Amino acid sequence: MSGGRPASRTAWRVAVRRATHQLVDRPRVLDDPIALPILGEEAAAALRNDPSAEDRGTFDKVLRAFVVARARFAEDHVEAARDRGVAQYVILGAGFDTFAYRQPRGDPAFCIWEVDHPATQAWKRARLVAARIAVPSNVRYVPVDFEHDTLPSALEPRRHDVSH
Repeated sequence: MSGGRPASRTAWRVAVRRATHQLVDRPRVLDDPIALPILGEEAAAALRNDPSAEDRGTFDKVLRAFVVARARFAEDHVEAARDRGVAQYVILGAGFDTFAYRQPRGDPAFCIWEVDHPATQAWKRARLVAARIAVPSNVRYVPVDFEHDTLPSALEPRRHDVSH
């Protein structure tokens, strides 16, 4: 927990909605085999045992659809940009986003920058370790507290850290 600020509950809720999508929605808009494991064994087991707890009505369905459609849209466009030669992808407010850990192509020349609050980023990294989810060599973490830092000032020291 950096600066006394807790990790993002919003990031957690988005992660739970992505995991719920894996369990209850057909067809899946976003196939994310990491969505459940990143939650942790206890939370994933609770969700598997009772996915209806996160699927209570129209609002839950609509919000979950928005979350996964947004992710799918972004990921499809990232892949198209990658095909055109784009070599970097910056995810602002990465939260528990799992794109970097389930890349369709393990391309070390394609750098993925995950930018988020230090507390949220530390929480995610601990979840990745606990779930034994490997961090690809092309992933870079950029902790930023936007109440005190700017994106350029956070990225500047890492400017040359794009070779793998």
